[in-house]
Amino acid sequence: MTPSATSYSAEEISAARDDACASAKSVVNAVYEASVPLVAALPNRDSPEYKAALANEQAVVLVEMEYLRLHTRPATPPEIADPMHDYIDATLAVLAADTSNQDRNLPAQQSQTAMDKVHAACQK
Repeated sequence: MTPSATSYSAEEISAARDDACASAKSVVNAVYEASVPLVAALPNRDSPEYKAALANEQAVVLVEMEYLRLHTRPATPPEIADPMHDYIDATLAVLAADTSNQDRNLPAQQSQTAMDKVHAACQK
């Protein structure tokens, strides 16, 4: 027997939507602020500045992605939840690229595209 899908009230959906949208805004700002020093130090990945910026970015991204997971509740509408999960995955891929000295451009573009979809859905 297949379990039936959970249904949520309009109030639960609205609250989950509002929470996810507000969380997305704060997370984007925090991740951006953490990435600025890292990107500035990218030309010299062996520098102490790069290593410090990478450590900060790692901490911020891991905390903020978990925050997004917690604030993307099951009642969150799929037009917000799906790209939010894509944003989390892509942002973690950026972090993995930075940590392993790989090119971050593709996952960074994917992250931006996913968050653009979240912001667009939150405007509706």
